[in-house]
Amino acid sequence: MNQHPIDLLPPQVRQRAQAGQRTGRSVALFGGTLLLLVVIVTHSKMVLDSAEVRLESIQREAQQAIGIEKAMLELEAELAQTQGYINLYQKVSSPLPMSGILATVINALPETAALDEIHAKVDAGLAVRSARSRYSSKEDEALPRRLRVELSGFAASDAEIAELVGRLRVIEPFENVSLDFSRTRPIGEKHAREFRLSLQIDLEAAYVHSALPLAEGVAHVDQ
Repeated sequence: MNQHPIDLLPPQVRQRAQAGQRTGRSVALFGGTLLLLVVIVTHSKMVLDSAEVRLESIQREAQQAIGIEKAMLELEAELAQTQGYINLYQKVSSPLPMSGILATVINALPETAALDEIHAKVDAGLAVRSARSRYSSKEDEALPRRLRVELSGFAASDAEIAELVGRLRVIEPFENVSLDFSRTRPIGEKHAREFRLSLQIDLEAAYVHSALPLAEGVAHVDQ
């Protein structure tokens, strides 16, 4: 026959032993929980620190990007302003140096001819409307800018004046070369032929200087 175990401990001792066991389990459970919390907090702190570092890096990159964008906008504004100045200069400037034009005219003078006055004026291109466009909704179109030059001087005879006109007519970019008048005028004890010529230059065309010296003339390349 099996005999049941006999517990000879007094009830008070047994209760204290059981209470000690429960306290030990509670302390062990609390210690484990505390250790787990320390691990979780430490990991969270590391994650937080890493996130803060990334945030600071992103903020620096964002500031740099904002600075670059601001600089780009400023450069674009400066570029647009500069382009506006260039466009305005191209509208009002002459594509040919006046010194080259004068040198070309002077080189074309016959030996007995001399210039007395030179007048140059730019036609800004007045807006015109043709008869066909009167009933059109399109706006008036401006004429291209042209440089009008008047040359006054003296020559020994009409033959030299005609020679000068012929020379100027074959030189580019001179256009519409014409003799305005020619008349006899006394110069001291002698007489000479006073003349006035006029010519035009298209300022909307593109030009380049020729390879010859400036006094030899200019070359017209594109219309």
